[in-house]
Amino acid sequence: NFWQDLARDFKIGRIYLPADLREQFSVTREMLAQPSTAQPLRDLLELLCETTEEHFHRGLPLAELVPKWLAADIGLFAHGGLETIRAIRKIDFDVLRLRPVVGKIHQMKLVARAAMGRLT
Repeated sequence: NFWQDLARDFKIGRIYLPADLREQFSVTREMLAQPSTAQPLRDLLELLCETTEEHFHRGLPLAELVPKWLAADIGLFAHGGLETIRAIRKIDFDVLRLRPVVGKIHQMKLVARAAMGRLT
């Protein structure tokens, strides 16, 4: 959610991008106020999405170690996050121009699969 909501968060004074990575990629505060995502910020978002995706995949086996009622929540959280990352990639990381979304039908499919215990 942090990566898809950069514009919203910036408008209310919040920046969740790590300062050291902003510096490394030469991302300025001014870039966050633009109507479109500058290439350095896109490059940073690509790295952050890759890292986040790796964390989701590494965390998915946790669902097998907890009670079934919690496993569905963990699976839904992780798969929802993975779908959000796909949506960010689909718009070429231009999250300032267009907020990436996971469609309602796809969300409902994820919830149904989670309820049936079919998210792994």
